[in-house]
Amino acid sequence: MTDIKWPAVAIVAVLLLGIGAGIAWWITATVYDKDIAQLNAARTKDQTQYTTNLKAISDKATQDTTDAINRMKAAQDALAALDKQKSQELADAQAKNDALKRDVADGARRVRIAEASLATTELAARQHTAGGSTGAGGVGDAATLDLTPDAGQSVLDIRAGIINDDAKLDYLQSYVTDIVKQCKR
Repeated sequence: MTDIKWPAVAIVAVLLLGIGAGIAWWITATVYDKDIAQLNAARTKDQTQYTTNLKAISDKATQDTTDAINRMKAAQDALAALDKQKSQELADAQAKNDALKRDVADGARRVRIAEASLATTELAARQHTAGGSTGAGGVGDAATLDLTPDAGQSVLDIRAGIINDDAKLDYLQSYVTDIVKQCKR
């Protein structure tokens, strides 16, 4: 038994240990390479999915932005048309009122105020003195009061203010009902 040479056994043992370590390293590397390949494939798939999702989100945001811009432009166009229409209506009403004011100032027209209660009273008094019946007066029985030219101008100035206020209210109501609702769609 003493025939065994320890240096040869040690060399064989180191050699077998080296071969075992190499085989273990190769098996481990093969398993790791397989795992790394699977992880890389999963990462590539995830990146592709992420890119696809990101593109879909970007496309949706672009479409939403384009739609919002188109709605805003349509609302601006509608607002411009509404502004033009209401401005023209106001200008026409003011021109008519100005013509009335000129006619009153020139004496071509007079401003009259109908007074139903006064008409009924005066009519009843006239009919009573004339020996007529004292029946109830109707709308056609209304008496009128002629105003002085200055008073007529004042009434037409008040009328101009009312026309202006009505035009503004009409414009604002149209703005709210048409333009604001269009923007909220």
